[in-house]
Amino acid sequence: MRLRCALRGDRGQVLRTNYRNSKQILDAALTVVADDAFEDLDGERTPGRRDVDLTYHDGDVVRVTRPTVEAHDGELLDALRSLPDGARADTALLCPSMRAIGHYQRLLTQAGIPVCQLEHYDGRAVDAVKIGTYRRAKGLEFKNVLLPRYDAVFTNGTPAGTAGGTETSETARERAELLRSQLFVAMTRARDLLWLGSVTA
Repeated sequence: MRLRCALRGDRGQVLRTNYRNSKQILDAALTVVADDAFEDLDGERTPGRRDVDLTYHDGDVVRVTRPTVEAHDGELLDALRSLPDGARADTALLCPSMRAIGHYQRLLTQAGIPVCQLEHYDGRAVDAVKIGTYRRAKGLEFKNVLLPRYDAVFTNGTPAGTAGGTETSETARERAELLRSQLFVAMTRARDLLWLGSVTA
């Protein structure tokens, strides 16, 4: 999503226009940050759920929920295998952590699906699934984006890897807000397909 600034006198007006995502994809992403607020260029707090003008209208959100990691990963591989010829060149698999990246890189490699680390990706077309962190994907866009176990970072409302009760409520709130913001960024990298995987165990 790009923010354009139009100046009128000495005031800055923020115009919100999205050139990348369809309504379905943007709505799914905005739901993640709906309760958060951000400062605009004038320093005013703007709600996460906000009106956005769209210029792109084709897109789909696929949600897959399975009871085990193995079943979830099987669905992920099926989704990647079902992509049309040449689509891997414009496909990314994004994860919240390096540990998760290691897991999915091994999974795809063992399945014979070529991968390219985002840190080594220079923007040129390569017939491989791009794999990297939510943070590393900022500023990029892909036709297809897959987010395996995308909601695992919010286990029981506590960010994964955080011992319950060891953070102050303010620190925990800020951390959760940051995680939601990073997830929002990852979701909005998708132009045509956003695949969201969950494990319910």
